[in-house]
Amino acid sequence: MRKYLLHVLIISFVFIAIPITYAAPSLQTRGIEPVLIRDSAGEEVGLYKESYALVIGIDNYTKGWSRLRNAVKDADSVAEELKKRGFKVTLLKDLTGRVLREKIRQFFARKGSNLDARLLLWFSGHGYTIDGEGFLVPADGPLHTSDEFKVTSLHMREFGSLVRLAKSKHVLSIFDSCFAGTIFDAREGVPSVEIKRKTMLPVRQFLTSGDVDQRVRDDGSFSELFLRAIRGEEEVDTNKDGYITGSELGVYLAYRVSRLTNAAQTPRHGKLHDVRYDRGDFVFALNEPQVQLQISPVESGKLDYADIEVEREKARKIAEIKEQWSKWQSNLDTAYEEALKYDNDSYLSASRKAQMWKRLANSFSQDNPYSTEDQLIRSKAVERMEYWKNYREPVKPPVTIRQKPSYVGTSITKLRSSYKTLSVSQVQSMPNMSIRKQKKWGFFGQSTINHDCNLKTISGDKVVVDNAIGLMWHQSGSAEYMDWNAAKKWVRSLNSRGYAGHHDWRLPTVDEAASLLESNKRNDLYIDPVFSKKQEWIWTGDKFEDEDGSEAAWRVFFDNGIVTWDLIFYYSHVRPVRSVE
Repeated sequence: MRKYLLHVLIISFVFIAIPITYAAPSLQTRGIEPVLIRDSAGEEVGLYKESYALVIGIDNYTKGWSRLRNAVKDADSVAEELKKRGFKVTLLKDLTGRVLREKIRQFFARKGSNLDARLLLWFSGHGYTIDGEGFLVPADGPLHTSDEFKVTSLHMREFGSLVRLAKSKHVLSIFDSCFAGTIFDAREGVPSVEIKRKTMLPVRQFLTSGDVDQRVRDDGSFSELFLRAIRGEEEVDTNKDGYITGSELGVYLAYRVSRLTNAAQTPRHGKLHDVRYDRGDFVFALNEPQVQLQISPVESGKLDYADIEVEREKARKIAEIKEQWSKWQSNLDTAYEEALKYDNDSYLSASRKAQMWKRLANSFSQDNPYSTEDQLIRSKAVERMEYWKNYREPVKPPVTIRQKPSYVGTSITKLRSSYKTLSVSQVQSMPNMSIRKQKKWGFFGQSTINHDCNLKTISGDKVVVDNAIGLMWHQSGSAEYMDWNAAKKWVRSLNSRGYAGHHDWRLPTVDEAASLLESNKRNDLYIDPVFSKKQEWIWTGDKFEDEDGSEAAWRVFFDNGIVTWDLIFYYSHVRPVRSVE
């Protein structure tokens, strides 16, 4: 088996240009040595007040990946050097996938909330690339040939979201592996530049020790070159200003490693695919630059900030208008969802339905300059209004006995269909569930309902009608993964075209989604094989309030029988549902 060694170094710096006469006393009383950043003219452009490091090493792989010799050793060396350089270091080893995500999320969300701190994260272990997408492999990660690999391993797109949790301006990630650059723009060598104020602008930089499909060396050579660089033992600081930038470090490592391996291993470096984080450059101070005599200040009068105030007031008004339009759009979305319910109501006449759609279109006739969703809704409203205006009631034959049609039998199990914000204990107390094992994030379990699922084709669209719970499910759902907000938008699009002749599809509640969990795997999933097997895990409409204030929602995993919560920017499939009357 080919071995992939992955080292991830994430260094997050936040700095504010504050006169040293103010910042230094408060820092010294806490026993922290500040790191001052100056440009070539001696002007202060940045100051790091605190330094934190999370160092992770994984050698002991338990599910098929080869054990590594130097991952933990490299982590120990990096941790020791960082302590010498003033970092508060947390050293962790052989983490599982769940713990790896939790520790990285906590590190960026909590330590990264300090605007005056710099953060550093080092990961040593296996990494792998599938179809151009990179993954970090935890200690319990299965081989890449397993269906569980993408569930347990940390996807680099997900890693990119975790990096964004930190408020630190500078983030540098270094991967010692053959790794696909799926979240950053790779760049060739660039000339070193002087430290300037624009250097301090936000940036997310990345370094890899090898390109895609290259075999990297598990001999500690890459980490040793990195340590030499930050100690000042190598010619990295090409402009002799006393600092190493992320660009200088990338050029240095690309040159040294390529020569060391006779071009068999060619490091790459670049910046995140995000215009908010691609302007600055990470800075690492080698030694304090030589102190120069300060010149006397130029006499200046009172500054005139009138133009600044005008610009600030303009920006405030724009933000206020955007917020008003956001509320307007939210009201339109709510009105549209209610109209869809009335559109399918058999008790309303065609003329009343036409009036309802006309009222919606007239009430929200303005064009939202910050969205195109309102145009789609108005077009749909006009389309439905014209439909009901031209609708003619079918001639009903005389009958002597009238029987109410129904999809369901005489006895059904009613499940909650309205959304809630639920705690872990509330989800673990759901009715109609048998829990095999409780976890602090949810549970493993299966439904106790005896389902009566029937596959139907309506207007060319496949649905599954479950007579036991009175629900109609989309037989497959979304073909692609998407975040929670995109999932809700996908369902609205489904309603706009009237899938299977209906316009009231929605995300299921966690009660409804978990009711599909079977006690045994059928067709590789814990779900009735009448459903498509592509949707291994799905979003629900129920939310979970994360302890750090992040927005989260509940998900159901059919590949392993799990009910758990995750942050809403994670990716899942969508399987819409509607109630059958």
